[in-house]
Amino acid sequence: VAPDAIASDPVRGLRAVRLAAQLGFAIEPDTQRLIAEAAPGLSTAAPERVRDELLDILAQPAVLTQLRLLDALGLLDAVLPELAPARGVSQPVEHHWDVFDHSLHTAEMVERVLDPSFRAHDEAGRCIPWEPWLDDHFAEELSDGHPRSTWLRLAGILHDVAKPQTKRTEPSGRVRFLGHTTLGAQMTEGLLHRLRVSNRGVRTLGAIVESHLRPSQLAQKGEVPTSRAVYRFFRELDDAAADTLYLSLADFLAARGPDLPMDEWQGHCDRVAYALQHRAPQDALRQAPRLLDGHDLMRVFSLEPGPRFRPLLEMVREAQATGAVSTRDEALALVERALRDVKGEPVGGRHG
Repeated sequence: VAPDAIASDPVRGLRAVRLAAQLGFAIEPDTQRLIAEAAPGLSTAAPERVRDELLDILAQPAVLTQLRLLDALGLLDAVLPELAPARGVSQPVEHHWDVFDHSLHTAEMVERVLDPSFRAHDEAGRCIPWEPWLDDHFAEELSDGHPRSTWLRLAGILHDVAKPQTKRTEPSGRVRFLGHTTLGAQMTEGLLHRLRVSNRGVRTLGAIVESHLRPSQLAQKGEVPTSRAVYRFFRELDDAAADTLYLSLADFLAARGPDLPMDEWQGHCDRVAYALQHRAPQDALRQAPRLLDGHDLMRVFSLEPGPRFRPLLEMVREAQATGAVSTRDEALALVERALRDVKGEPVGGRHG
């Protein structure tokens, strides 16, 4: 309605993309030009407004189309400048796309793996495990009025954000990205703070990005995870565990692209399915009474309170979760063996 309408409020450029996606419209070419010219001004816009428009865009169907439009208009670089170095960064041969395109396609694959139609009708989709509770889980508001399903698309975009900074080529020619998960979590948390995301959102997405490789490492190829590996995964990821499992599925699909090896894909889906099936015992354990507490360690083993209490009690909790112990006496015996291994001799206070 005025030549400076978008320049005076660059967030309107994001709103244009969001409305086009919601209504099935195209943006008129002159308006696209004005949006692109005003895009750098987003750095001075209210972060909360930028955040909400971005997430509303990511929530729309055909998210890859919206991301391509954001990129073409210069809006993606303006909102997520941390992603720009990923352009053209090559990856090992098993990856179909470079880091930048892989990141955008991962958001697309998050949309697919959460789509019941894809899981019902696509050959790859039919391999994806699903439990009824996941519908409510991904519909739950995670942060700032937006559901987990939308935040997981953003995690898909950001999960490899630190690969350009960590890329190394070994003398053998092998390409490595050592430390990209840890640095990526730090970068993700930094940009989320910039967008005024709540602490819960920052903490959850940081955990997802840092742990996005863990589901593929739960077991060796062709094997199922151990009870201990599953327990530790859910204990350490807690609220972000299911999200991390489904990001790993999207990551796998976006890595291989049209060259998806169905046998390897089925194996990865089986690992995720096994983890999901063993989630219920982990939840039940949270409600189960503890077999031992700190008072038991002091009374039975004559230990002074100190830093070793926590690992000893967590050892017992893990053994309880995996079925290695189920009674107080068995737990006491486990602690006694652990202390004897450390000291090389029996410890005080024998239990009956």
